Amino acid sequence: MKKRWLVLMLIFFFVGCGKEPTLIQDHQEVSIPQSEKSKAYYQYLLGEHAVLRGFYGDAIEYFNHADKIASSTAIEYRIAVEHARHMRFRESFDVIDRILEKEPQHFYAKLLRAKIYATEGNYIDSKQDFKDVLADPQMEADPQEKVRTQLSLVTLQIEAKDFVAARKLLAKMEKEDPQNELVYYYQARILTEQGRLQEAQRLFEKTVQINDQFSLAHRALVLMYEYHDQEAKKIATLEKIVALQPTDIQVRTQLIRIYIAKGQFKSAKKHEEYFANRFEQNINFCYELGLFYIQQKMFAAGNQAFESCASIYPDNDQILYYYALSLFYTGKPQKSLEIFGLVKPESEFFEKSILARASILSELQTHAEIVSVFEQGMQKKPESSEIRLHFARYQFEQKHPLEAKKILRKATRKFEQDEPLLLLLAEIYEKEKAYVEMEEALRKILEFNPASASALNFLGYSYADQGVKLDEAEQLVVRALEIKPTDG
Repeated sequence: MKKRWLVLMLIFFFVGCGKEPTLIQDHQEVSIPQSEKSKAYYQYLLGEHAVLRGFYGDAIEYFNHADKIASSTAIEYRIAVEHARHMRFRESFDVIDRILEKEPQHFYAKLLRAKIYATEGNYIDSKQDFKDVLADPQMEADPQEKVRTQLSLVTLQIEAKDFVAARKLLAKMEKEDPQNELVYYYQARILTEQGRLQEAQRLFEKTVQINDQFSLAHRALVLMYEYHDQEAKKIATLEKIVALQPTDIQVRTQLIRIYIAKGQFKSAKKHEEYFANRFEQNINFCYELGLFYIQQKMFAAGNQAFESCASIYPDNDQILYYYALSLFYTGKPQKSLEIFGLVKPESEFFEKSILARASILSELQTHAEIVSVFEQGMQKKPESSEIRLHFARYQFEQKHPLEAKKILRKATRKFEQDEPLLLLLAEIYEKEKAYVEMEEALRKILEFNPASASALNFLGYSYADQGVKLDEAEQLVVRALEIKPTDG
């Protein structure tokens, strides 16, 4: 099972990395016709300035003005590129079509169209355009563009599972430049897709022999070494990645986990200290190191990390929430309650902090304080239905159904289309055998959400349990299973 998972990880890794050669980024320098040159060039410069500032709409407007003053395929191409860079492919295609009507062999227009087709996953049309531009004599004048275009076509062929064509093109590229590490990287990708992992590993290793700064190849090798149980090589490669990319949080935490499991605490400490010494530079280091400790049940270390972070970021609700959590795990419930109470109502962690406080207080057996926490939460954040839901659930579990129903009735008047509130209310009514009220709550859900599998299922099984409306009960359950097959 682990081996199969690693193969899937390798394939998904490449899917995520494979789009780079087809990115729409490049454009050619515009040459403005002599007539009306100054006016058109001024509009063109305004367009380029808008591009630099990130104003797509303004850029297109200025380029269009320039094209109207002194029309040229060069300006039209610039417009097509800008549309494509902002994923406006239909608009870009329209401009490219106009260019190719005037100049059927326009090299850069065809190249741009090929890249757009590739980005859309249109293998057939993209393949033909790539072949046309690669056969164009202009391509030989720009070796770097030629390699980029070849790799774009290779990427497309790999995605289309046309491995024979991809390997043929890569073999040609290898003859042209045996030191091009990308050739071996893409050959390794193909072998990985075909499940030939030993051969793929050798080619990834050859890739980094040529260019030991190639981070993607190192990351692929980590998965290869894990698959082949080559632990020492995997660790060395992970260390190489963090040497290349020191701020890579995931790789550093992976190394810490490995070193701790192996009892190599000094090696782990090196990476832990990297995070701890940079909390002020990057708040994510706080989250990652602190949560890593919590996940590893190293609660004292997690508490120390979050305490340090809370002193640096005293107003950050996420830090406060996890700091409070770490305090609870280290046996400091009162201090934990105090810190949970600092989380602000507008925070997405407010509801979580309310529930955490209630949970801690329930262990201390202080019902009155729990009720007070929920009531304060509702007062501070009246727009939260979640607090009311959990308050009612708590009261119901504490054998206080009247209080639970009171909370829910009031809540459902305020949040008329809140499905979880109505489902809980129906659940309480069912426990009390108040079937009329139960059905009323479920029917309300089905009024605003006829496709609620939960409500359909609930009502259908309730009818069956009561021995009433059995035909309708069956229809309701079947309908629920059609909507959500796993909800039976």
